[in-house]
Amino acid sequence: DALLSRFSKVSSDVFYNSEVNEIDYTGEKIVVSGFDSKNAVPFSVEVDRVIVTVPLTVLKKQRIIFTPSMPSTKITALSRMDMDPVLRVLLDFKANFWGTSSGFLYGGTEAPEHFTSGVGRSDINRTMSVTVGGAKAAELSLLGKGAIPVLLGELDTIFEGKATSTIRKDINDNSIAIIQDWSLEPFIGGGASYVKPGGTNQDRIDLAAPIESKLFFAGEATDINGEFGTLNGALLSAERAAEEVMDSI
Repeated sequence: DALLSRFSKVSSDVFYNSEVNEIDYTGEKIVVSGFDSKNAVPFSVEVDRVIVTVPLTVLKKQRIIFTPSMPSTKITALSRMDMDPVLRVLLDFKANFWGTSSGFLYGGTEAPEHFTSGVGRSDINRTMSVTVGGAKAAELSLLGKGAIPVLLGELDTIFEGKATSTIRKDINDNSIAIIQDWSLEPFIGGGASYVKPGGTNQDRIDLAAPIESKLFFAGEATDINGEFGTLNGALLSAERAAEEVMDSI
């Protein structure tokens, strides 16, 4: 409610369905340019401050051109961090065969983590979420809907065939499941950030640092409080960036 009450006052100034391609902070004003996909036209606006909140992969792939280039400290920080493919599959079953008090299942070779959010919340707890990251996520991503029988097969091995026999199906005999593959989202490109071997928390500090009191950086990859990789980390980084902008003004 607090967010909506504030956002409603500025929503008329928001550009929707617009991809930013370049941020030029050479002059006193910052020029933000890109493409308005709704109206199929380029756009360019001048602003006083910019908060960059795109995921790590967008910065690493240089989908946004910065003029001048970002400082070497940020480029080095980006080289020491990465974000791997991650997908989540929601499976809906006709029966709970893993136990009504079981919240997590770890150790699978196809999917390292299975969990159900219904424990302690619902007496009808029949939905399982499967989270896969890294190389295995990239492998399953190529299968599309074909990843579902692979995941069911692993559960069948653990629970004596109960996954395939109890999975709910639609009228066309297709398993009822939802695949959220963040690696295929063009403006996300993966799961959560991590620091590679040789990197330190200083890399997150460098990535988060403002540039010339004009450009500010937020997002879970810039969290320096140990909450990176989480929604909470993103929220904390937003609070920090907002305070930095106010201080600069």
